[in-house]
Amino acid sequence: MPGHRRDVALFGIITRTEFAEILLKARKGLGSGSELGYVREPENAIRDAALLAWEYLSGKRVSEFTGRHYYEDTYIGLTMDKWKVSKIGDADVLQFYVRILKRGRRKKICPGCQAKNSTGNTFCNKCGASLKDAQLDGKLKEVWKWKNLGLSDPFTVYIMEWLNYLKAQNYEGRIFAISRVHAWRIMKNLGIMNHINRHWRATHDSATKNIFELQESLDRVTPPVEYVHGEPTKQLEKTKQAEVMWQ
Repeated sequence: MPGHRRDVALFGIITRTEFAEILLKARKGLGSGSELGYVREPENAIRDAALLAWEYLSGKRVSEFTGRHYYEDTYIGLTMDKWKVSKIGDADVLQFYVRILKRGRRKKICPGCQAKNSTGNTFCNKCGASLKDAQLDGKLKEVWKWKNLGLSDPFTVYIMEWLNYLKAQNYEGRIFAISRVHAWRIMKNLGIMNHINRHWRATHDSATKNIFELQESLDRVTPPVEYVHGEPTKQLEKTKQAEVMWQ
């Protein structure tokens, strides 16, 4: 996709009201590529809206919900045994246990010069040796965390609708039994992309959270500045306040 992920013109800044309209479109099945929506499988519209709402509210990546295959390592993402409704203080919350993806990609170690190469390489970039029998440099770290979503947020209605549907079917597998590519296709038909939900959430939260709170909510090691698209008028207002303070 052209452009940089910090490009505000590419991602846009939307309000929660505008996001609610996208959610409603998904729930009606209009993101299926047909104005008639999911005629034969209407439950897929419930699934799509739930995925969209969950991604936005949690700030998590699509791979953390659907699961992803890393060569010989496989994990299955969010499953029906990894969520529950509970209380934190007086608040009703949806708690879910999810694997947090960490930065870094595995590399092939050249058996000749020990240089690190992309896993897609057939020959070493440095010495030209064959990488047919190359070893991979270690395993990705397993990091699982309990995350909490307040059920008072109206967007959680879409999530609970899908979870209750699956419970009624006595279903016990993956909550989103689709591939990451399939999930991206769903969002493309809605006119957005999966990862943009994470940016929207970070931008909205940045209005009230400091950088460290935002960093924790997104499970980031480094400050998540590249996820925040500040509103220009707000930036000007802050600059003006600083100028007055330091006169």
